[in-house]
Formats: sequence, C-alpha cells, structure tokens
Amino acid sequence: MHPSPKRPRLLTSLALLCAVLATGLLPNAVIARPEIARLWTGFREARSFVRLSELFTGKENPGKRVILRSQPGERTGFYYIVRLVDRDRHPVPDGTVVLHVIPPDGDEPHVYRFPFKGDGRHKLRLDVGLTGKYWPYDREQLPLAWKIEILDATGALIDSRESFLWSRPRDSTPDTGDN
Repeated sequence: MHPSPKRPRLLTSLALLCAVLATGLLPNAVIARPEIARLWTGFREARSFVRLSELFTGKENPGKRVILRSQPGERTGFYYIVRLVDRDRHPVPDGTVVLHVIPPDGDEPHVYRFPFKGDGRHKLRLDVGLTGKYWPYDREQLPLAWKIEILDATGALIDSRESFLWSRPRDSTPDTGDN
C-alpha cells in the first residue's frame, strides 16, 4: 500500500498555519475590539433619571447603565448615550470617554474626559452628560459640533464618532458672497 499524496499536503498546510499563528502574521482584523454600536444625543431633564427604587432609597439607581456627568450632582443636561459592544463577547475593558464639543455659542471645542469601569460585560451603555455649569443651555439648544472617542486603559483608541459638522473643514475666512 502506498502513502496517500494528500497526507503530506495536509501536514504542510497545518505546519504553515501554525507558523503564521506563532509569528503573529495574521492581520489585526482577526482580533475583535469593542465598538460603538449605537449613539444617541439629546437633552435630558433630571426627572427622566428617577426610578421607583430611588423614591424608597433616596439614591440614584443607574440599572445596567454607566452614568458619567461633567458635574456629578446635576442630572439635567445634554447627553451622549453610547452603546459599546464586543461582538466576540469579550468584556468591554475599563477606559475613558473623551468628548470634544463646540457649544451653541462657541467657536472653539471644549474637551471633557470621563473615566469608566468596564464591569465585565460584553455590552456597555454609557450615558455621558454635560450637566450643570458645563451645559447652561435650554433643551432647544444643540452643540454646533462634537466628537466622541472611546479609549482603553492604555490610551489607545477603541472607537470614535463625530457629528457631520465636526468632519467639515473649518474655514477661517468668512464667505462674503463676492465670488
């Protein structure tokens, strides 16, 4: 009986695959990271955070949300609600939300940093709020432009999103209409 010619090819293919895996030549796309699956923005009144349990305990109950505020004692403000998801079901790591915002009456961005704990789940909802003196505007006023970045504990970028106006080039020369 003669050895099958397919067997050496199979062994060669397996050896090559092991070599690629051992040397780390596979692209980074194979390693999944958390990503921003959804993002909503909007003004929220303080009363929208009150849950029934708070009436009995006097303490805010965030449920499964991680609530991050620029002024922790104030609830009313403009919020960025971010849903982070790791599609491979690995826990979302601890990190920092970096929020760049051009306010309704401004022309330069303000930068806010919000550290957060991943808490071991593969899905994480972050309610990131500009509250109190950091959002003195009423519910009808919106930021002119914004960018939100999610960084891991080492400062590496996990994911980011930005408003349409943030992505537009800023022209320092006013348009006079005399073209």
